[in-house]
Amino acid sequence: MCLSEKNSVIKKVYILFFLFFLLIVLNFADLAAGDYYPVKIDKTEIYVGDTFQLKIITSGVAEPVLSREIGDFELLTFKQAAINNNQQEFSLVFSIYKTGYYNAPEIRFKDKHSAGSDVFFFSDTSLIIQVKSVLNDSGMRPDGSVFDYNKPVLPDYDYSGIKIIAAAALTLAAGSLMFLYLYKRTKKHLRANIKIETVDLEPYNKLKAGLIKLRKMKISSTEASVKFSFELSFLIREYLSGVYKINCIESSNYELNEKLKDIVFYGKEDLLDILCELEILKFSGRVLNESAADKFIKITERVMNDFYAEQKD
Repeated sequence: MCLSEKNSVIKKVYILFFLFFLLIVLNFADLAAGDYYPVKIDKTEIYVGDTFQLKIITSGVAEPVLSREIGDFELLTFKQAAINNNQQEFSLVFSIYKTGYYNAPEIRFKDKHSAGSDVFFFSDTSLIIQVKSVLNDSGMRPDGSVFDYNKPVLPDYDYSGIKIIAAAALTLAAGSLMFLYLYKRTKKHLRANIKIETVDLEPYNKLKAGLIKLRKMKISSTEASVKFSFELSFLIREYLSGVYKINCIESSNYELNEKLKDIVFYGKEDLLDILCELEILKFSGRVLNESAADKFIKITERVMNDFYAEQKD
């Protein structure tokens, strides 16, 4: 073998040795950085707030290290299923609430049989996910189903019904105020033109004073009984004459009964009975006991007070 051929063989050996050494270094660097598991994504274009599914097939010893938030993504659900003794599949559902282009979320795995190991394996993040705004040029999502989380748009509300109700309420309130004003003004005008007739209370006052005087009278003789009978009979007749504008003082009991026949008031029959009994006492010559006299006075006061209460109302 000539010298040139030997040099060529040596160069080839050096080249093969260098390539072999470089392959070892690359493998070592790859092991130091960890293995990358391939991933599959069900969709690479989503709207804000939508979800997508990430599937990863790993070795049987890989155990995921998960958290609620992974980068800009929110982890919603997580499922794990064994494919065979050496492989398993992880299904993860994510959502995101910002627009833009994002790499697939990176999932870290560690060897569950290696306690305290710092060697992690990672999922492939080379896939790009586009997150679109849910709003189109008209301010709505194309399918009209979801609104943008960051830019909510309220639909135009038809306020015509509320406006009609409000206008009706204002009209009713204005009409009520106008009616109240006219009512008060008319009532005031009518009051100014009405002559109020005062009730004549003189018969009531006379009877009241006469009954007070009779209550103090001592009835111990025939003369006192006769005097009491005349006094009370006169007071009752005077009271009836003044109230009902008829002459009752000089009328007999029969004539008085006829005059009061068409007049209705509370206690009329009681007063007529008292007048009949008093008429008998005037000429019977017997003495009226005090309980009977008190009864006559009380019945007369009751009729008198009822008349006064009625006039006040």
